[in-house]
Amino acid sequence: MCLSFLASLRWPDGRVACPTCGSQDVTFLSKYRRWKCYTKHTRQQFSIKVGTIFEDSPIGLDKWLPAVWMLVNDKNGISSL
Repeated sequence: MCLSFLASLRWPDGRVACPTCGSQDVTFLSKYRRWKCYTKHTRQQFSIKVGTIFEDSPIGLDKWLPAVWMLVNDKNGISSL
C-alpha cells in the first residue's frame, strides 16, 4: 500500500521513469519490489526510495509514512515522552 501511494505521488501521470537515465522503458519486479530499466547503465534496478530522504534508511516505509503524518498533522508537536 505504501509503495503504490508513493508511486502515485512520485509519478502522478502513472508513467514510471528511471531516476538515472529518465527512460520510461521499465518493468516492475514484484518479488523484489523494485523496477528494472532496460537501458544499459550501472544502476538498472531502482526502488521507490531512490532520490528521496528515505533512500539510505533501513527503516521501512510502513513505519516512515505514519511517523511523517504524525509530525505534519499535530499542531502542538510530538511529545518526547
